[in-house]
Amino acid sequence: MTDSENEKASSSDTNNLGAGKDVLFGWLVGRAAADLGLAQALAASEAQRAEQFKRLEDTLLSQIRQLQQQLTSGPNFDAQVPELNELKAHMQSFAERLNGVESVSQQATQMRELVKSEMARLHSQLGDRESSLETQRSRFDKLEATIGAKIGELEQMIGTKSKNFDTARDELERIRRELGAITNRITQAELATQQAQMQAASDVEHAQEHVATLVTSECAALKTELLARLDQPSLDLTVKRLEETFQKRLDDLHHQLGQNLPRVDAEVHGLQTQVRSLIQRVESLPSATAAAVDLDVERLRWNRDVDERVTARIEELGNEIRDKLETFGSIKIENEHFLTETSALAHRMAQNEQATQQMATDLGMELNAIKAALNQQQMQQQATEAVLKSLEDTVLTKIREVRDYFLQGQNNLQNHEAQFTAYKTDLQRLTQRFAEIESMAHRTHALMVNESEQATQVQAGFRTELAGLRTELSERQSMDAVIQSVEDNLTVKLRELQNQFAQKMLVADRRDAEFREIKVQLETLAQRMTQAGATPSTQASALNRIKDSTVFPVDIDALRAKPEDRLGITSSKTEIAPHRTREMSQEHAEPRDSLLDGGKHQLTQLQERMSADIERARAELREKSGRWKARR
Repeated sequence: MTDSENEKASSSDTNNLGAGKDVLFGWLVGRAAADLGLAQALAASEAQRAEQFKRLEDTLLSQIRQLQQQLTSGPNFDAQVPELNELKAHMQSFAERLNGVESVSQQATQMRELVKSEMARLHSQLGDRESSLETQRSRFDKLEATIGAKIGELEQMIGTKSKNFDTARDELERIRRELGAITNRITQAELATQQAQMQAASDVEHAQEHVATLVTSECAALKTELLARLDQPSLDLTVKRLEETFQKRLDDLHHQLGQNLPRVDAEVHGLQTQVRSLIQRVESLPSATAAAVDLDVERLRWNRDVDERVTARIEELGNEIRDKLETFGSIKIENEHFLTETSALAHRMAQNEQATQQMATDLGMELNAIKAALNQQQMQQQATEAVLKSLEDTVLTKIREVRDYFLQGQNNLQNHEAQFTAYKTDLQRLTQRFAEIESMAHRTHALMVNESEQATQVQAGFRTELAGLRTELSERQSMDAVIQSVEDNLTVKLRELQNQFAQKMLVADRRDAEFREIKVQLETLAQRMTQAGATPSTQASALNRIKDSTVFPVDIDALRAKPEDRLGITSSKTEIAPHRTREMSQEHAEPRDSLLDGGKHQLTQLQERMSADIERARAELREKSGRWKARR
């Protein structure tokens, strides 16, 4: 029965292990396929995104080149330098945003790869622990087989050596204690495996929470940056403000010119020669300062105001760009290029300011000289009308040039507005792209949640396997109960044999009593015969017959006692024997002592053999337990 139950338990264990391995293998295959499909989809989405970014960069570069060609071909290139600087700053901001988006996407891919590597490491650890559990199960099965074999041997020894059943029972109790210790160790191993699984699950949850916090922080940063960029004032308002201020300055200039004409009529005598010299000097100057020489001090002041505002705006944009470049420190080459450009622009603006200041000082000095000459030549007012006409002609030409310049500026502003609308569309596309990136982040979060659910399913599978192991342990405990019942049956049978032996010993005692009565009768007969005068030969023959027919009594307590106590009991019994049989006991003492010594020697040999077998079984169990601990 025990062998069949052991075989059934081992077959059920192998079936459970095979089913668990098949389920684990199928789960791993499905997980690998899902990871491969996810990787392919992510690679395709990244390729599409890279192509879209390349297209946007090509379109922006083409537009920049067209603008540069238009501006270089126009006559007022230097006057449009601030607007070009603003456009460059905005283009740099767009490029930085694109680079930021690319860096965020790269960080997302890196985080996804880190999560995949972490999950792979956890899976490998789980596989190692499963292999260790399988090795422990195989060791436990081997231990069970060896213990079952030893138990079978002990049962055979108990069946063949029923006289030493008490010592065998003690050894069985010791073996049960050792089995209890082994079961305690098994439970400790199960608790250790459960703790390891809980620790792995906690590590997976911490990694998932860390990844989720990182993704949410990155998305929040992107949202705040987009909102900040969208909340900034548009360039249309700044352009309109510049137009309004420029128009106001022109109106003031016209008004001042109208007020200064009558005074100039009184002071223009002899101005023609000086004006020609001034015209020559102005023509010798570069194109950027020719218009400033022709205009008066008010226009110079207006240019200074405009330059100061433009420089302030450029400095603000430069500060913003520097702040953004500090946040995006990964783009070093573009930052250095942009810094060189900004430094060159600042140097150029400083040169322009120095040139304007020098021209203003020169003009002030020349105007002071002109005023002194006019004061000296107040009395000489000949040819004033011709000079006034020439001045009116020059002023009219200048006014026409200014109008043409304003018309060109309006056209340029319209072109800039068209470009700004194109940039707005590009910004809308970028916002859509950011929304797509956020949706991708949500998808990755959903994938992480699915992976955590799968991990919980795997944990549930491990828990079911542990429950199966516990059921196996309970079955083993039931086997121990069966062994206990077999032992109880054997003890009952031994007691029955002892009772039968006691009954037989009682019968032998009765026969001994009968023999004693017969001996007493024979002694009485011998005494009577001696009294009747029998011959000595007949007396001797009678005594020899009595001696030959003497039987020693057998004590049941002596047989039931232990081998060490039997000699003492028999000795005490022989001392209490009657005086009538003392002589016969002395005559027959030597053969009886030899028989007792032989029985004692056989009992000691049998006891030594059983103790040696038990010690051997203990040594084997200790060796196996030591190996199991060392491997663990």
